Amino acid sequence: MSNANAPKLIFRADGGAKIGLGHIMRCLAIAEMTGDLFSLSFAIQQPSDAVRHILAQAAFDLISLPETADSAADARNLRAHLTGDEFVLLDGYSFGADYQKTIKRHCRKLIVVDDLVAWHQYADVVINHGGTIQAAAYQSESYTQFLTGTAYALLRKPFLEAGIHRSEEALTTFQPRRVLVNLGGADPDNISHRVVEALLSEPLVQQIVIVLGAANPHGDSFARYAEERVQIRRNLSPEQIVTVIQSCDVAVVSCSTISYEVATVGKPFVGILTADNQAILRTFYKDNHIALGVLEKAFTNSELWSTMSLPVSTVNNSLARQYQFFDGRSGERIAAFFRTLLPA
Repeated sequence: MSNANAPKLIFRADGGAKIGLGHIMRCLAIAEMTGDLFSLSFAIQQPSDAVRHILAQAAFDLISLPETADSAADARNLRAHLTGDEFVLLDGYSFGADYQKTIKRHCRKLIVVDDLVAWHQYADVVINHGGTIQAAAYQSESYTQFLTGTAYALLRKPFLEAGIHRSEEALTTFQPRRVLVNLGGADPDNISHRVVEALLSEPLVQQIVIVLGAANPHGDSFARYAEERVQIRRNLSPEQIVTVIQSCDVAVVSCSTISYEVATVGKPFVGILTADNQAILRTFYKDNHIALGVLEKAFTNSELWSTMSLPVSTVNNSLARQYQFFDGRSGERIAAFFRTLLPA
């Protein structure tokens, strides 16, 4: 996957039980898309055992950085690993304008993955795969190039392959009997537990499959449920997650990367807002009728069930709209663009 003889690309991202694994997962997706073009490394502050395991499985080099909340100090720590010839990709909410200016002076090309649109961009490339976002939303340098919208969805290869081969055949019935629940890599508020409690009160639901991310600390809270009604799955590979998505009738997921994964594979889903930065996706999903519904954290049981009790025509419309935005070809587009960054 990584080309040891190629130019070096360093991913700077953090992840864990408090902030989830979204930044790292997006970087892993780009690594899979571009691995034959670069020699890849990940620079992470005090990586947890779960993060180390994920990177070890993918066989990527790890640069362990000191833990600090001081953005300037973190930039200095990263700069110590740069010779000026590396490509650097930043994905996180502490890599603001000053951080970018510091790193850009010490690397060949600076790439930023962003979903906040909160500060001036000094990067050579900005990737924002959020909904229908456009470059015009940003303040940036004249040289900055943008890859925006779901055409550049940052998903790992098994999801993209499933999207390319998804069935476009319309459903004849819709019965939410087997339900996938995945509220992200960490789910710090254990919203998954509330979703399960709500679904168990509905006789139509025969089985619930809960996928807990590697950084989720709440596994014990599901131990009392009968296994024939509630299945708990942990630390699944992307291939296994695809299989679980395909096996379910509907999914209840956070409005994060997992919702893009479900939409690409092609399953009806209900989105739940688990973080403030997901508001853009709420608007995107509602305006374009991609999700069956989008709920706030403080949803009620009746609100959840009403989004899953829709006529099959509405569900089919949602699936058709998914395909318009998620075609499984984003990896090809991103790889082609990254090739343009390399010397001829």
